[in-house]
Amino acid sequence: MDAKLKQSINRCLADREFANDFYTYLFSEHPELMSFFKHADHNNLVKMLSTALTRINAIDKLSDENFEYWMRVSGKHHSLKLTNTHYDKWKTALIKHVAIKDSEADPDTLLAWDHHIEQYISYMKLLYTT
Repeated sequence: MDAKLKQSINRCLADREFANDFYTYLFSEHPELMSFFKHADHNNLVKMLSTALTRINAIDKLSDENFEYWMRVSGKHHSLKLTNTHYDKWKTALIKHVAIKDSEADPDTLLAWDHHIEQYISYMKLLYTT
């Protein structure tokens, strides 16, 4: 993993408000997504994002080590009827949120976020079709 990306993820994880503010940002950018999470506990969403970013930061690539975790996440998303388009909106909002919250994230770092997160998103999209 790119060192600047790892540092950026660490800064975002160290910011206690990053994950909390992300969902406010996501739902302001894409209010249609709010209906999918209307019964979700906001604190749980925040915890799940932090856990996902911690896993992404700790493990360079998808592996058997975290396969079951991403299967569970994908299964939950599938039960909510999230689509590939929703994943794309989520990723775009996350990258924009990083740009807002991490003042040290330059364009190369944001591109690294995009590429790295995409492997996890692509994997979860693939799970929908299998």
